[in-house]
Amino acid sequence: MHLPDFMDQREILPDPSAYEALPPQWRACLKSQIAMLHKLWLPLNPERLCLRDLPGAGSLFCEYTPRSWIIFVLAADYASPVGLIAAVLPALMAGAELILICRLKDESCPVHFPSSLSLALEFLGQECFYSLDAGELSALLENMLAQSGPESGGMVVLGDDGAGEALFLRAQRLGLASRLLPGRMRIALAGDSGRHSGAEDHLLRWLYPQAEFLPLALDPGGAYAAVFGRSASPCPAPSSSRQKKVFPKAALALGPGREFFWLWPNLAPRDFYRQVFTLL
Repeated sequence: MHLPDFMDQREILPDPSAYEALPPQWRACLKSQIAMLHKLWLPLNPERLCLRDLPGAGSLFCEYTPRSWIIFVLAADYASPVGLIAAVLPALMAGAELILICRLKDESCPVHFPSSLSLALEFLGQECFYSLDAGELSALLENMLAQSGPESGGMVVLGDDGAGEALFLRAQRLGLASRLLPGRMRIALAGDSGRHSGAEDHLLRWLYPQAEFLPLALDPGGAYAAVFGRSASPCPAPSSSRQKKVFPKAALALGPGREFFWLWPNLAPRDFYRQVFTLL
């Protein structure tokens, strides 16, 4: 597909020092997350399936086709590498033909992506990023829609940005498959006090730089994006009575040592397929 001419001037390069600048164990977290998400979502079966035989009327089939293009819009301050991986990887696994990573540009946006995001995208094989303002993103969206209908594409907005949210709402109005994923989240730490080592705290802040971490004991009735178990007090087992109290308020619970395994509960490879129904 043809991109607008201004895209060539808006491309930004990956941070060349991203890999060496990070501790090996931090890089290992991203690689492990990618491997585990592959195990979670494989095998994919995007094929033509017979849904139902209709007596006297034929058979109803559903065919799954990868969407032609997906635009990922990152707020200028979005910096969670695991959140980005969990958003982009399903589109890659679904076989989307064109994936565009675009960062909303404002005065606080540096020349390079943050090293954390640059490394995450490098591990995914995505080394071409763009820095666009809201007007340019709108022009890009119009360009893509002019070349194919809204059913062929999609948009995922990551982060808490008014311009990004406006683009998401516009994409919805146009009938484009779209998702809005937060940057700022409340994450509960299951444990008596929520205290942990300085190294663990540093890693968590790198993985989720905009998250607010709260000891679960301080707000047991709160609503959270996730619950993380600490070594002193693991996440409750799925069958436990405590699980029933905690998990309804959090769609994701990660046990000790699994804090890197972020996924978006409402986003998977199937969300990047078109479904075409045929009655024969």
